[in-house]
Amino acid sequence: MRPQKILFVDDEREVTDALMREVRLLCREEQLQPVTASSASEALSYLQEEGNDVAVLISDLKMPGLKGGDFLRVVADRWPDTIPLVLTGNADLDNVQDFLDAGVQSFLTKPWDRDRLALEIRRALKVHDEKRRQKDHRAFVESELARVRKFQDKLLHGQFPHDYRLGIDLHVSSNEDFKFGGDFVDIKRIDDDRLLLVLADVAGHSLDARYVVGLIQAILESDLQPWLDCTKFTPADFAEWFNQKLCSYKPGGDRLFVALMAIEFDLGNHQIRWVNAGQPPFVIEAQAGSGPAFVTAKTKQYPLGVYEKSRYSQEELPFLPGSRLVLLTDSLHPEGLSLLDYDADSYVATVNSCLKMGLDAAETAACLCRDLGLQGRSNDMSLILIEHRRDGTC
Repeated sequence: MRPQKILFVDDEREVTDALMREVRLLCREEQLQPVTASSASEALSYLQEEGNDVAVLISDLKMPGLKGGDFLRVVADRWPDTIPLVLTGNADLDNVQDFLDAGVQSFLTKPWDRDRLALEIRRALKVHDEKRRQKDHRAFVESELARVRKFQDKLLHGQFPHDYRLGIDLHVSSNEDFKFGGDFVDIKRIDDDRLLLVLADVAGHSLDARYVVGLIQAILESDLQPWLDCTKFTPADFAEWFNQKLCSYKPGGDRLFVALMAIEFDLGNHQIRWVNAGQPPFVIEAQAGSGPAFVTAKTKQYPLGVYEKSRYSQEELPFLPGSRLVLLTDSLHPEGLSLLDYDADSYVATVNSCLKMGLDAAETAACLCRDLGLQGRSNDMSLILIEHRRDGTC
């Protein structure tokens, strides 16, 4: 590991020599390497080569060439981890705020006091170390976010089971401030005629929330099939089983909850059965192209992952060939799971209009954001359009 350095900048050689003598013992104790520069330009040349290792800089203000204040602003801009101290006469401090804005930690007057000099250097080292820790933590968080984003992209753009009777169009959008979303979408096959759609949204944007997205995927991949092998599937039983799993495994207690829509597509009997645990209502166009025959499934129940003994009831509706269904996550939720408020009737009317016009998932999402005034204000949203195809045709 390369040693940290303390850089003294003064055009008077006797000043830098005296400073080097004063800090000799302190540098041994703090494992600092002292170096000197006789001008701002010489200091900048040194920083260009070694700036990442310079923890503390002590500079005079009145030097030939680049003024001390301008020099410190360059240092603050290019080497923000370096902590500058100013060595000056009282008469030099006409614009103290300018120096504070440049990141100056403290001011030392000539002639300096040895104890005060050591105290200020040690304080500057503590600030430098804290900045480095924060920088390392930010780098770690950014790497974790990038890793989780890559993982989540695979989840959201994976291959759904193919069934010629269903047309599935998925649109996913996320706020770039978060680098990833809290949504999870997957479709699992139950048997030849039945499929399960799982649409989940984890509350929050912490790393814990991202962990829960991965946990949902892990449960479905490793535990769902063994559970299906030993039970008669219903969406209600699935929601209760899934809730118990999440309560057992997930972090965050009741800080983190999962809004869930679980829909069973029974294509042999032309029905859907579902449990809605906190997601927005979905809309079905009962007979595509035959007019405003729409059904809005509004019933909601308690989200998952909060109370292990939560119980869920399911509902069902016909889903005939030619019907289409639109559902989405809570970015456009009217009842508090999102920070956004909107008129629920307007939301349903917009979805109905999009179905009439035959818009795809991305176009429907854009219409919702436009008509409800949400451009640039929604966080993350997944919107799915599912068509029960007539005789397997598009």
